[in-house]
Amino acid sequence: MRGLAVDDNFNTCDSVTKMLTQIGMRAEWSMHGCEAYCRAL
Repeated sequence: MRGLAVDDNFNTCDSVTKMLTQIGMRAEWSMHGCEAYCRAL
C-alpha cells in the first residue's frame, strides 16, 4: 500500500512518513501541492 504525506512543514511530513512506514506502507512526502499531485498519479 502507498501513502503520501503533504504539508508545508518538513517536520510534519517527516513524522507522518515515518509513522506510515512503521505500519508497512510505502510512504512518500511533499511540501508542495503541485508536486504531490504529480506523485499521486
